Amino acid sequence: MSNKPETTVKAAASTATTKPEPAPVQPADKPVRQPIARMSVAELKATLDKFDADIKARVNTTLEQMAPGTPFNPAMVRDIAKVEAKKNRLLTTRFAAMLKKGHPEAKAIVERLIAIEL
Repeated sequence: MSNKPETTVKAAASTATTKPEPAPVQPADKPVRQPIARMSVAELKATLDKFDADIKARVNTTLEQMAPGTPFNPAMVRDIAKVEAKKNRLLTTRFAAMLKKGHPEAKAIVERLIAIEL
């Protein structure tokens, strides 16, 4: 007999334990990010204005909620700090991209910053 029952059982067991490939995940709700270095000046200004408006709205909301006798809400300050951090990251990333490309105005700003004494 050429058919061995052990080999057919092992082959069936090995095919049963193989994992099926997972389906590729497509993030439908995530927007496609545009590199900051490729943003136009108008887009950059609009984004910065949006951050400034958001900060101003949060500050006004915080001031309106403050009243004598009510406890201070530090979560509002943390939210304002998060928006300010996003704005600062946007600016520094843009500035770093300009320096990487060798932009002469960015180099001049760096030279002026180095020359400032504290």
